[in-house]
Amino acid sequence: MTHKELISCPSCLHKANLELLYQIRNTPVHQNVIYDAFDGAINCRRGELSLLYCHNCGIIFNSQFRSELLEYGEQYNNKQSVSEYFKSYLQDSVELLIQKYEIINKIIVDVGCGNGEFLELLSRKSHSKGIGFDPSYVGPSQTSNAHFISDYLTEKYSPLRADVLIFRHVLEHIDKPNQFLSTILKYLHIDGDCKIIIEVPDFDWIVEQGSYWDIFYEHVNYFSKQSLRNLLESIGLNVIDIFNQFNGQYMVAIASYEPCNISKNDVNIKFSTNCSMIEIFKRNIEKKNDEVGKIINQFEANSLFTIWGAAAKGVTFLNCLNSDIQKRIPFVIDINEAKHGKYCAGVGVKIMPPAILKQRMDVKNIIVMNPNYIQEIPVFLPKNNIFNLVSI
Repeated sequence: MTHKELISCPSCLHKANLELLYQIRNTPVHQNVIYDAFDGAINCRRGELSLLYCHNCGIIFNSQFRSELLEYGEQYNNKQSVSEYFKSYLQDSVELLIQKYEIINKIIVDVGCGNGEFLELLSRKSHSKGIGFDPSYVGPSQTSNAHFISDYLTEKYSPLRADVLIFRHVLEHIDKPNQFLSTILKYLHIDGDCKIIIEVPDFDWIVEQGSYWDIFYEHVNYFSKQSLRNLLESIGLNVIDIFNQFNGQYMVAIASYEPCNISKNDVNIKFSTNCSMIEIFKRNIEKKNDEVGKIINQFEANSLFTIWGAAAKGVTFLNCLNSDIQKRIPFVIDINEAKHGKYCAGVGVKIMPPAILKQRMDVKNIIVMNPNYIQEIPVFLPKNNIFNLVSI
């Protein structure tokens, strides 16, 4: 049987025109879960990744995704704001929402708020009241401007008043985004117009870069600007703007929702299939894989090296390396103190602070997983030592 006979697109719900794009077998289902012991990391839950491309609406999704394999609890750690660069990015994002989109004196609901830093910052700067939902949230239930609930937003919290609804890095984790968004909107009590703010990785950036380490099990969906627009319009939202941030890696959609104006019968999916994108994607991944091989081969024969960044990119990259190369990586470096002494999913490589480089003088080569952070890394390196920083 073919893909189209078995599977419906989770965005436009069509069964036709689905094409296999990319596969990974036996991959860790969590990249941002840290493990206390080596054995736990090696024996982590694993799953299959089989990306299908919908020629009708443009979304790319993992047809083998099983949400029951995932568990977003206290061991889940995707905190990025330990980086000064990322803190600046959050500040700029908040200022943009306030100045350009008039998020001022609002009731803001943040679904999947993570550690709550963005919601707290936006609520404080915009003189608003924030309500955040996330089962992995750990922290005070109440801050000066926001209330946090360590749970999913479900019907038991309905009706929930909202002027602004935020989904930052949520939709890529949801296996049925069409149904998910429609359901969340039903839980809200909205007077007039509600702004919807969505941030997701931009698949076009992944294609251009050939960054195969940006494809992993936790992300079931991959969006381009057009496929994201198609999803939002298909559930009756009015898309105001879609633009890139974070040096092109992320894209943000601003939409409005007015329940009284919804007319799904008028929705028409508009998408011109870009067949060349598929070929470019496959070609760029092969090219990037060759580049990585050349970089590692340029290091002194059998010398040790390390990875900077024990988050999703770094963990995925490690799991893609063959076992002989993995043995040359004694540890991974991360500046997030909560990860220090823990182990990476799938490979069991230990996560260490930058200070380890003072002791391990035999590690001079560092592969930087995210080019956005390369300028701030030197401040963490031991003085008077020479390191080879390579951004991929």
